[in-house]
Amino acid sequence: MSASHSLPRRLSRLIAAACIASAVAGCASSPSTVEGPAPATRDQKLAWILWLEDQRLLRDPSLPPPDLPAPGGAAGGPGPATGFAPATAPDLIALARDPGG
Repeated sequence: MSASHSLPRRLSRLIAAACIASAVAGCASSPSTVEGPAPATRDQKLAWILWLEDQRLLRDPSLPPPDLPAPGGAAGGPGPATGFAPATAPDLIALARDPGG
């Protein structure tokens, strides 16, 4: 008699464990990719350049200070820093280094 009562109990525990496992797996989210701001369009870059030149500024004063590269290049060795990124803000130096023009 005890064997017949233990089978439904084991089966119910197994079903409960499977439900909990599937609920936990369903709650897991995929890792989100955080991207920086989208690169500006060519027209937006030209508008920034004209505005900054007209105001005689190197960059928009409302922006936070730029991250300066380490002296001696990106790898710490001699030579200029590499790895230019597209401009995403009105900054003449970043716009001059923009590989997209």
